[in-house]
Parts: sequence; C-alpha cells; structure tokens
Amino acid sequence: MPGRSYMPADEELGKKDDDHRPTAYAWNIWSRYSIPAWRRVTRWRRRRLLFFLGYFCLLCVLYWELDFLWSAISEPSTGDAASWDPDSGSSSNTYETEPTGPPTGFRAPKNGDLPVREYTGPIVFHRLAPSLRAASFTFGYHPSNRNVLFAVSSLKSVSTLMPIICEMANWNRNHVHVAVMGRVDLPLAALQEINVSKNDACPALWHDARPDYAEYSSDARAESAVSSALSHINEYLHPQAVIVDDEVAEDAFFSKGIRSRAQALRIPIIEIPQGRGQSFAWITRLDADSLRNWHKPNVEIVVSLPSYHSGGVLGLLRSLQEADYSGMKPPRLTVELGSEVDPSVAQFLDAFSWPPESGEASHGSSSLTIRRRITEPKDQEDAAVRFLELYYPNKLADSYILTLTANVELSPLYCHYLKYALLEYRYSTYGERDSVDLLGLSLERPAALLDGNTELPMLRPADMHTSRYVDAFPEETSVPFLSQTVDTHAVLFFGEKWAELHSFARNRIAKRSDPSEIATSTVEISDSLPAWAVLMPELMQLRGYSLLYPAAKGSLSLATVHRELKDGLDEAADSPWTTGRDREIPEQPIQRKPSTETSLIPRSRYLHVALPFHGELPDISHLPYLSSSGEILAPGNASVSAATHADQFRTTVGGCWSANRNDRKIEAGSTDDLFCFGPSEEDDSGYEAVPGAEAEGTGLDPADVAS
Repeated sequence: MPGRSYMPADEELGKKDDDHRPTAYAWNIWSRYSIPAWRRVTRWRRRRLLFFLGYFCLLCVLYWELDFLWSAISEPSTGDAASWDPDSGSSSNTYETEPTGPPTGFRAPKNGDLPVREYTGPIVFHRLAPSLRAASFTFGYHPSNRNVLFAVSSLKSVSTLMPIICEMANWNRNHVHVAVMGRVDLPLAALQEINVSKNDACPALWHDARPDYAEYSSDARAESAVSSALSHINEYLHPQAVIVDDEVAEDAFFSKGIRSRAQALRIPIIEIPQGRGQSFAWITRLDADSLRNWHKPNVEIVVSLPSYHSGGVLGLLRSLQEADYSGMKPPRLTVELGSEVDPSVAQFLDAFSWPPESGEASHGSSSLTIRRRITEPKDQEDAAVRFLELYYPNKLADSYILTLTANVELSPLYCHYLKYALLEYRYSTYGERDSVDLLGLSLERPAALLDGNTELPMLRPADMHTSRYVDAFPEETSVPFLSQTVDTHAVLFFGEKWAELHSFARNRIAKRSDPSEIATSTVEISDSLPAWAVLMPELMQLRGYSLLYPAAKGSLSLATVHRELKDGLDEAADSPWTTGRDREIPEQPIQRKPSTETSLIPRSRYLHVALPFHGELPDISHLPYLSSSGEILAPGNASVSAATHADQFRTTVGGCWSANRNDRKIEAGSTDDLFCFGPSEEDDSGYEAVPGAEAEGTGLDPADVAS
C-alpha cells in the first residue's frame, strides 16, 4: 500500500501565476495595502489643505477689495468738510489724495469741450466720509432726529435752493444738510463761495457726495452714484425729508436716482416748483417732524349749493380753480347741487375741470364729484343729515374736510396756508399734543360772536399768553386766536372731529325719539348758521374745542365773504336742536347790511410776508382764547368749563345717572360717553339709563318700571 502523499492533489497548484490577471477588486486591495498608511493620510490631507488654502486666498482678495471700497467713504481725514470758512480755502486734503485727470483710456477735454461721459468704472466716494463723521453731533444714528437734507446736482439748482437752505438753517429748528451730487467738477468750497455771501450767515452742513471721475461718468453710473450716496447718507444721518429742486431744472439722472432710492428708504421727497423758491419759503419755518409728514394730509372740499339762486358760486369756483397748487396735491372737490340748478351754474360746471393744471396730480384722473338733490330737505334736521353724509373721513388722523359756502371767495394762497398750518399744528414735534382740543382751521375772521350781533374784539400781541411777540413785534395790529365762535363760510375740520360731529348728531337724533328725554340747546347761536352747524357750538362747549382763526397784515385775508348774498342751504324751520326760534325761508334772498369786505392775499404776495410775525405760526398755547361770549380765557379754563357742561348734559340730555359719569371713556370720533340708551348701557363705567326710559314703546307705565 503506497504511503500517504503530503503534496497537494490539485494539478494547478504547481503552475506559475504569470497567466493569471488579478481582478479590479483584487488590484484595489493590493494597491491599498501596497502604499504605506502614513503616505495615504498625507496625500488626503495635502489635497484638503490645498483646497482650504485656495479658498482662504479667495476670501482675502474679496475682503481686501471690499475694504478698499469702503475705506474710500469711511476713512477719516484731516479737516472738517461739514463746516466751511470761505477764507480758509479747502477744508480737506482729499482733493490731493484722490485720482486726478481722466480715467484710464479717456482723454481730457480740450478747448472747453465737454468730457466724454462714458466711464462705467467702480464708484468711490473720496470726499463724503469726513463730513458725515463730522455731523455725528446731529444724532443721525437715531431714526428720529432733526436732520433735513437738501440734495442738488446742477449749478442752477444750487443757486435756486440756497436762499431756502440758509433761511431754514438760520431758523434753527432743524439740522440742515446739503449734499452736492452730479457731474459738476468745482470744489465744494468754490460752490459755497459763489452762492453764499461772506456777510450772510448760513450754518448749513455741507457734504460732497460726488464720486471719482464724476464728470466722465455715464448716465447709468451717475444715477447709481446718486442712489449710493443717498444710502450712505441715510446710514449716518437718517434725514427726515429730502428737499430737491424741480425735476425740470435738475439733471435727469439725479431726479431718477434720488427718487427711486428715497422711495426704497421711505424718505419723503419735497420738490420745490420751478421758479417758486420764495413762494415756498414758509417751509423754512417747519421742523423735521412736519416735513417728514409732508404727503400725509388728505383734504377734500365740500360745497353745497342752494336751489333757485347761484349766489356767488361762480366766483367761488373760479377762485378754487385759479389758486396756486404748485408743489402740492390739489384737494378732492365735491359739489352738491340743489334740485333746481341755475342755468349759469350748470353751464359753468360743464366746462369746469378739476384738478387744475397746476399741482402734482394735474395730469391724473379727475377728482371732481357732482351730486344733485332730488328733493329739498323737509326741515333743518333733514338738511343737516344730508350735508353731514356728504363726507366721512377714511383715516381719522390724516383726513380733513374744507366746507365752503356759495358766497365765499378764496385767496390764491389758501392751499399754501392750509398746508403750512396743518403741518405745523398737527404734525410738528409738539403739534399733535397741542392740537387735541382744536376742531379745525378757519380761513376767514368772523365778523361777530356766536350770537351774530356782538362785534368781535380786535386782539393784539399783548393779549397773547407770552411776552415774546410783544417785545419782538410791537407794531403788529392783528394776531391769530382761538375761539368757540363758529363761522362756517370757510373752515377746515379735522377728520376725527368731523366723525365726532357725526356721532353727536346721530345720538341727538336717537334721543329725539323720546320727547321727554330731549332738551333744547342752551347755547345762544345766530340764525345765520346752517342747520348742520347748529350742533357744533354745543359740541365745542361740551368738549372744550375751539377753532383757530388766522391773521394777516393790513386788510388782507385768506378768504372774503360776500355777505350781501344768500349763503344758507334750503332749510325749513322746526328743528329740535334750535332754541325755539323759527327759521323760515324768505321768498327773496336775504339782504344783509353792507359790510366792508377784506382784500384777498394776491398770488404775487409771498405767504410768509403776508402773515404776521415774519410768517411764523405761534404755538397754540400762546394764542389768545375767546369764549363764545367774547371773554379772553386763561389757558386751561376752557377744559374746566367743558367738564362742567358735560356733566350737566349727560344727566339732562344724555339720559345718564349722575353717579360715576366721569369714568366714562372718551374715544376718538365718538360721543357715546355723553349718552345712555336703556338698560343695555349699564356697564363698568357706572352709567345707567334714566328711570322710565326703558318703558318707552312697551306700553308700560314708566313709574311702575322705575319702582
């Protein structure tokens, strides 16, 4: 038996492996284990390090480029470009460090030719940083401040706006900044020396916001530079408003760039109409808060015409159409016609267009509304309701209604005055607080007190609640004043107060449904008041409201009334709101006693020149306050008297218990705190209905219900 073999039995085992090719998997395994481990780690880390090194170099390049561009506008420089002394020459050495001459690839102009404006390179502001840093004392880092910016591009605009710039700076209500943009290559000091006299004080802060190679810039680059400059200025200054010259007088790229960026930054743009710089000098008296709200007031004019006669409506409509609305949005106009229309009025309205050609919205859609009554009012209450329903404010805080009678005629500057007074008394820093008890603004000085017979006293600076105007303006013979006297010929009512009058009329009519709960008004009024205004003196007495009456130099006025013409609506008598005197409609127009009519302020007269105190509007707290009887009240006395009248009114007319009546909350545009209607009015304020009121209409005896 043969012995056991220790050699493998497979015949392939003794064959060489040269003809066996390893598979891909085997090769990978062989390669992996054929390279030392330390070399594999080093190769992977080397690739990763090279990747991160390249990424880091890219970040360094980007950072260096961004830092270079930012340093062009943020690096400090010796000198102060915000302040300027015409005798000290250049206020900064940036003119020596920035590039001079044409950019690469461009030739300097010869023989006075304009440079080729095709440069589109990066925008760098070499001269803007010093003045922005020097203006830090104006607290521009805070969104709410006193900064107002004048932005100019052309040389003509600089000379046009310079008087307004210096006058606003001298009034010292704002920090006035001037930013020079555009392609003008004159140094900033030269621009100031040309436009500002050495003898005139002009403490404005100047900023050179022109980029490098400004005169060679293409239109697109110049527009982009204007937008970028405004963004940088906004970061440092947060201007409350930007004032510019007329779009026609300015460079096209400037107007487009400044408007687009201001809209994006929500900065209001105020445009001075071409050639009307002095006409707008009154804006120099406004503070930054007023200018920030330049576009907020929304005014609507309401004219209600009686039937059968035109009165002076043609003169009224002509004065409205010929007034100056340049630089402002014209008000909306609503004309209510009677059931019978005078042919001359109908013919005039056929050719009447609104808004007029002047104004911001002159090329837009028509803002004229014509209404015509089908039937005449049955009584004064019906007439009042119809008139009050002609308008209701959309936004209580920014809506206003100007009511005009048919026999009034307005000055061409009436819209300028209303804009000026609204911005000052409603939107200035302290205006919103001081105008809480202001019902509206009148354009005409009343001829008599509320009774229609007592002549209005002439007020002088000595009657004001401050000695400032007596010392500074002793020659003034007329001053604006507050009064509870109602004159409805030309009055601008505030939106929340008009809504409150709506509420008061609605509650008074609701109370009239129960004759035992209604009381006649205790306020002595004139028979000449229209029906819708009969409730106004009572509301003013209950709330302590007053109207502001204007003043003008000499015999000029903002509105004149032709008192020989009939001005009332077609209203019948028998109104529950009157004091019992019948007011019948006469067959012939009312013939009033001849009176001296004041002359209107002409268009050629500047508003700030026609108003007393150099065009300054005194604070409301400084104005004299006339009661309905003609007495001059001390500040605060009207509010105390109003609280007493309101307490009495709630119990005698409003149907409320006397207990806890002072705890009722007063809401804007509402008079519900003065009235109680049935047991549903019992609330946390302590108000309850008058005993027996809930029995009305139930057939029950009020005495049984009360018990």
